[in-house]
Amino acid sequence: MTQKELIEFGHKLIAKGRTPTEIHNAISIKVSNKKELNNILEKVFIEGKTTPKRSSKKVSELLKANKLKLNFEYSQKGLIRISILILIIGGITLFLSKEEVNQNAVFGIMTIIQGVTIAILNILVKSKNLYDLLLIAVIAYFTIWIIELFIWGIPNDLIEAYNHHKMNAPSIISLQARTGGARFIGFIFPFLYLGLKLFLGWFVFDVYRNHTKYEALSQEIKDDLKAL
Repeated sequence: MTQKELIEFGHKLIAKGRTPTEIHNAISIKVSNKKELNNILEKVFIEGKTTPKRSSKKVSELLKANKLKLNFEYSQKGLIRISILILIIGGITLFLSKEEVNQNAVFGIMTIIQGVTIAILNILVKSKNLYDLLLIAVIAYFTIWIIELFIWGIPNDLIEAYNHHKMNAPSIISLQARTGGARFIGFIFPFLYLGLKLFLGWFVFDVYRNHTKYEALSQEIKDDLKAL
């Protein structure tokens, strides 16, 4: 559907008495990105409004407030995807671990614990509307990671032991461990692991940050948003 068609679709939903959440969900599945969704919803809610005309300043405030609300709702929905990605990283790390080569199993286990913790807290937030748990999710994620870093440090090179000890390495590693792609991947793995953990940790924090921004809005603005 074109943007014009989506706006008209949104107006029809307003006319039918659908709630802002229902309108948001109905349109979100028809667009490709958050920016397009925000632009369409702004036009739907403001142009489709039949109550007395607001001042330009008030409209500007509502637009900014609506973006904060949508950003929070959108990022909160993404929290389950973040937990899944954390679990995937933990699973890959565990799969690539071998006790006599790199001893990285503990990093996979700790990352899986992080993913499970975030997933459980996300379920509680969504099912019980316990938004205070978003802060707990941030604290839990980074606390587990700090414990990991403090006790075990950072992961080891995946195949460094094959270069320094005479070991029965798999044939593909035996051929490439010193100069090939396997050596390069093994070398950058610790940095890639840390980068991904920090990247996903930022997204966990961003969900909480978007929530605090929305909560900081005045009750009057929140009531106006509900009335849209």
